[in-house]
Amino acid sequence: MKKSFIKCFLAVLALILLTSHNLFAQDNNKTDSEQGKIQGLIKYQGDSKPINLTMEEALKRSLDNNLNIKIKKEQIKEKQLKLDDVQKSRFFLFFKFVNPIALENSAKYSLQSSQYQMDATSNTVLLEVASKYYNLLNTIMAKKIADEFLKQGELSLNENIELLNTGHSTKFDVSQTEVFVAGLKQKELEAEIAYMVSSVELAQKINIKDLTTKIIPFPEANSDEVKIKTLNIIPDNVLLNDCINKALESRPEIKDYEYQIKSLEEMKKASKMDNIKVDTFDAQINQLKNMLELTQNNIKTSLTQSLLSLIGAKNQIEVANQKYQLSIKALNQAKITKEEGFNTNKNVLDAQVELALSKNKYIESVIAYNIAQINFLYQLGIININNIISNKLIEI
Repeated sequence: MKKSFIKCFLAVLALILLTSHNLFAQDNNKTDSEQGKIQGLIKYQGDSKPINLTMEEALKRSLDNNLNIKIKKEQIKEKQLKLDDVQKSRFFLFFKFVNPIALENSAKYSLQSSQYQMDATSNTVLLEVASKYYNLLNTIMAKKIADEFLKQGELSLNENIELLNTGHSTKFDVSQTEVFVAGLKQKELEAEIAYMVSSVELAQKINIKDLTTKIIPFPEANSDEVKIKTLNIIPDNVLLNDCINKALESRPEIKDYEYQIKSLEEMKKASKMDNIKVDTFDAQINQLKNMLELTQNNIKTSLTQSLLSLIGAKNQIEVANQKYQLSIKALNQAKITKEEGFNTNKNVLDAQVELALSKNKYIESVIAYNIAQINFLYQLGIININNIISNKLIEI
């Protein structure tokens, strides 16, 4: 039901975006009231009040409400009941020519395997929700930047109109600025829709029933200026071999296969006393051993790729920040030279666009680096709520 609702919702958003795009293309000189009607199309959230949500609250809520985790918990309960039954009937099993100790060990290993399966599911949920949370922050930041530059564009338009009235500007400059402002309004609409989509995606992950509820990451986006902190949880001097060894020791997917193999080996021992053929067990054990080896190889590959992505994401922050600072200087210089008569209005508008883009890119680079660190925690098999929110260097 939720999935069909989201598909319909995304289809409506796409139609709205297409409609707004066509309206802007037809006429860039619409009145403020007409533009207000267009923008009103996407203010759909209804009566639901926005909710402030911290990263920790989002992660805890996801673990408490995820249906796959609930299913794994029920499987663990079932395995525990089976173990209890084996322990209670140990005496009677001996007289049935079944090895009760091996059967009990098999049940214990099967229970541990289910617990590791739940851990693997929980790790995946934490990675997904943390990534969605940062993506939501990214869209909010983009929306605030779009709002900020739209206001600046409207101020520039008003100034040009006043200068035109006093003979200090031209109709061409005013027309250029009008086109510029129309483009900014389009960007604002796109940013608003992107924020709404990200909010719905996170709401679904953490089981907020009213998917139209606006989620506000707290405290990062609780003010006019979104504050994005750069995580610092992965040391700079990590060695790939150390990371691989850590992952092979910690990943619950590996532990799951290891305990499935142990469980079948004990079941094989238990079956020998009853002269049951063990060929089936041998085949299952060999299959699990092959799957274990494949999983280990996949983890090594994924971890290597994750480390390379992490290094690249960190370098990208520095590059994006340098471009952002240069864009600030370029805009200031464009304004000065325009006042001195050595520059045109278009040069200033182009510099404003470049600044908006570079600011967005810088924020995106920080968020990409944060997500890369969380993904690296996942690949190592040590992702948990504390490691994500504490912002402290981990030990490998």
